[in-house]
Amino acid sequence: MNFESDCNEELPRELTDVWKKAGIVNALPIQQKAIKSGLLRGESLLIVAPTSSGKTFLGEIVATQHAFNGQRAIYLVPYKAIAEERFGEFSERYRDNQNIGLRCVVSDRDHRENDTDLIIGKFDIAIITYEKLAALLVSGKAMLDVCGCIIIDEVQMVADPNRGTTLELILTKLRRLKQRPQILCLSAVLGKLSKFDEWLGVKTIRENYRPVELRQGVLGPGDTFEYREWNSNASGSEQITVPVLSTVVSHLVHAGQQVLVFTATVAQTEKISKLLARTVMLRAAKESISALQDESDTETRDILLATLPNGVALHNADCELPERLIVEHGFRQGEIRVIVSTTTLAMGINMPVDNVILADNLRWTVVNGALIQAPWSNADVQNLLGRAGRFGQSKMFGRGIILVNTPAEKRQYSHLYLNSKPDPIKSAFVEQDIDRRVLDVVASGFAASDNEVISFLFDTFAGQVWGSSKEPIEDLIRDGIKRCVDLELFEREEDGLLRATKLGSICAAQHCSLETFSQVKEYVLSLGQFSHIDVAFAGARTSEVLESIRRIKWDDPERNLSVRERLNKAYSDDKLVGLIYALFTVLIERPTQAPKPEFIIASVCEEILLSDRKLREICRGFRITGGNLRQMCENVSWMVDIMGGVAGILRPELSVEFGEVSACLRRRAPIFCRLLDDVPSFVSRDERIRLFSSGLESTEKLIERAPSEFSGIMSVSKAERVLETLFTTRNRTHDYWLRDHKRRLDKMGLQFKLIESVCLEKGVALEGAVEDLLNSDFVNGTAQRITDQKSGEPDILLHFQDGVSFAIQVTGKESNAKFVDSKKAGDVIPQSARFGVGGYVCIGRPDFETLARENASALGAQHNYKQIPIYVLCELFVLFKEGRISAEVATSFIRLVRGYVDIKRLFIEIES
Repeated sequence: MNFESDCNEELPRELTDVWKKAGIVNALPIQQKAIKSGLLRGESLLIVAPTSSGKTFLGEIVATQHAFNGQRAIYLVPYKAIAEERFGEFSERYRDNQNIGLRCVVSDRDHRENDTDLIIGKFDIAIITYEKLAALLVSGKAMLDVCGCIIIDEVQMVADPNRGTTLELILTKLRRLKQRPQILCLSAVLGKLSKFDEWLGVKTIRENYRPVELRQGVLGPGDTFEYREWNSNASGSEQITVPVLSTVVSHLVHAGQQVLVFTATVAQTEKISKLLARTVMLRAAKESISALQDESDTETRDILLATLPNGVALHNADCELPERLIVEHGFRQGEIRVIVSTTTLAMGINMPVDNVILADNLRWTVVNGALIQAPWSNADVQNLLGRAGRFGQSKMFGRGIILVNTPAEKRQYSHLYLNSKPDPIKSAFVEQDIDRRVLDVVASGFAASDNEVISFLFDTFAGQVWGSSKEPIEDLIRDGIKRCVDLELFEREEDGLLRATKLGSICAAQHCSLETFSQVKEYVLSLGQFSHIDVAFAGARTSEVLESIRRIKWDDPERNLSVRERLNKAYSDDKLVGLIYALFTVLIERPTQAPKPEFIIASVCEEILLSDRKLREICRGFRITGGNLRQMCENVSWMVDIMGGVAGILRPELSVEFGEVSACLRRRAPIFCRLLDDVPSFVSRDERIRLFSSGLESTEKLIERAPSEFSGIMSVSKAERVLETLFTTRNRTHDYWLRDHKRRLDKMGLQFKLIESVCLEKGVALEGAVEDLLNSDFVNGTAQRITDQKSGEPDILLHFQDGVSFAIQVTGKESNAKFVDSKKAGDVIPQSARFGVGGYVCIGRPDFETLARENASALGAQHNYKQIPIYVLCELFVLFKEGRISAEVATSFIRLVRGYVDIKRLFIEIES
């Protein structure tokens, strides 16, 4: 089956041309089966096929087909790493390609810049993690209503104890939509379906054929690799070498092949990669070494720089994202011949390789709170070994090798990993956690009464087997509802209906436990003096943070002594306040007691926020790895983000400070670098500090420089990447809104001259364009340009029908990559003195600097002051023309809103 000739009625030529350039011309067997089963006609399917069979491309086909037809596509993935890779692939093929130009976005906990667009449907293809979609649905259930298709990658994760329930609730919501989108589920490892496909309403397509044969088997003791071929099921044997890892790897790579070694721990990846670098002796991975020179100083970077001269690399959770991407790219390009990895590469990442070796036959896992060694699951091993023999790379076959030491292990692991079938799919829903699920269902708008909540939860996959215990489950659900009401997360209306409160919506969107949310809420309410270490300590005490940090020995005596001395000094200097002061006072009375983990985590976060020390120095000082530090900062940032949401409702004067702390912890950057927050995430902490020290303390100052002016801060090539990313992102945002508004007005047969003028004109002509826009019928008032204005005075007076007038300053930057600064944005207040106005508006194009946005909150608290970007004003106009709001609503918005207004804030305000 040829995509271009056989599918030309369903697939546009632009798409098949892109695929042809990528070498994708004919459909593979699983793709042919899916297409014949109605994939291109909107049929919902569950695809079960081995790794490298071509199933992932089916998701790409469906997503782009719907996007070309003007419908939205959501591509769901379980992990951030997979989201990053999928986004990179989609962006290169479909966003950056001028013949395609689709708006592809990514959203996870680290990527929030597109969340508003996602909620209101301003995207073509969105790659989103499970948890992030669950959070977005709290703010925007309607985003599902505009979706033509949803692809669920790695759908077997519905049985995962950590992510399974979240995914199951998403699937249940899809089931209950009035107009269901096309659903495409993808999995390499599903056993008996247990009627999962019937429950979801999808047709199952199974394909066992792999385009590249895979030989899976056990090696050792002895030098015979005994295998079974995946496609033919034929058994065979192959003489390899002595079954010692280093000699096996050496044998394979010197035969011109690449090897991926999986091991169970980060420590083992470091040990084995160093060993192989000493023994295998391959050519240097020069491009990867050169790329690493641009990255920040870390322990994992040092290890990579020591092993890459011999063609060997590691890949684990301690590696920074740029390090992992460099290793993956070098391996795909072929200059890196061996990777030693933890399971960070086990699922979803497109890492073609000739041979996979499973070097550890047991993995570490948590059972009832204890860390123990247990066998891998059959599905785990299939995912690991399935990396071998990737289509388009290996021409003959790939090898999946399990190393063993004894005949007993050989029998045991052959049966356990190669001759057994994957476990039947089952729900991971835990009844004890039902109150969180109750909150999610109501907050996302899928239930508004007790009976509707019960009906929804019994409609889950888990609910299909609850028949014999219906009454106890109903009691648990009603208890969950009562608890949400008691905690003020729900309000019960006079008619008995349930409504999530603003606090309830925050709790649901943040995906934390009700206990943690209550703990955080009480802290925010009781907070007196704002202290960075106290805020970090409050976040560190939550179960979500403490349970997330693994691979650290909390009883390290040297670290504990250092932290204790640090806190003793802060206590003596009266620098501890609030919660940490109260609890450290207890510890002071017990001089021999080691500080609890939350004291250590808070101290690390304080060092990140208030010092200019390099990341590596902080890791050494606290005797932790880079991965430990990243986990601490990311998870405390999550808790502080919740504090900011709570403060926005109960303590608005604190919300900006919480936001700054959360953002800086997420970037692992000092507070004094906060104005560099929108600098791309691949810019490290150390580079941000050097930018600040060089006088480039804000993004606006940074983009004024040429790449050659970043000497001593970062390489010229990296500076070019930073500037290109900033300019492209800002220009793309401006261009997108202009195109979108034109498209929507054209669809209604309306002229878009007004919109075009305010987006493109300059100087006095821009002032006139804004005057004309305001004098159209969407605002109940009259705009009048001030023709006799003195230097610095506002440009327009907006007279409302009740006699109140607002002063308006219109500011447009020459370049759409540069934003309006804080001074220009705030000048409208003092410069309007002679007009006696009741409000102040700064309309800016394309947007406002970070500092200007921060200052807008303070100015809005003192005056009726607002900052409105041009594209937000245009969106208000288009919404009116579409009949979605009235002139009264638009007028009320302009008059009442205060501070900085983005699209998300616009929709929140007009809906309330």
